[in-house]
Amino acid sequence: IYPIRFSNTVEEMAAQCDIPPSLIYAVIHTESKFDSAAVSSANAKGLMQITDETYFWAIKRAGEEASTYDPNDLYNPEINIRAGCYILVLLSEQFNNTETLLAAYNAGQGRVSQWLKDPACSNDGQTLVHKKRRTMFTVSSIHKKSIRHSITFRNFMKGGIQP
Repeated sequence: IYPIRFSNTVEEMAAQCDIPPSLIYAVIHTESKFDSAAVSSANAKGLMQITDETYFWAIKRAGEEASTYDPNDLYNPEINIRAGCYILVLLSEQFNNTETLLAAYNAGQGRVSQWLKDPACSNDGQTLVHKKRRTMFTVSSIHKKSIRHSITFRNFMKGGIQP
């Protein structure tokens, strides 16, 4: 059974950003295993593992003043999920398929943009063919968990599974 935690925020952001809830749960599950205090070796923080740099980029893209935000806010589940979903929306403007978008979420948009320009990594500049092993393992894991979370969430909504 896959966890369904933070469902109010996940559902709200899924509707607001037009992202399947199962994808949000899968990113959270893969990135932090639902640990809001998680910190990666790259200093990504919280549930959706967001770096300070990416957080401030998203804040600026939203037209807000970055100086009013504290990077420690990323440990707050609601703020982290909101920021992570907004980042997914921003990345969807640049990358037109889910696999590439998730690769950019995990490895960074700059790195994935470089890979897409490299004929060894992409035949069309849109999709990755040369799989960067660690990033693509994460993308594959998110896809698999998204399917499982989708099934779990449907059962939860029917009243068959308790969160």
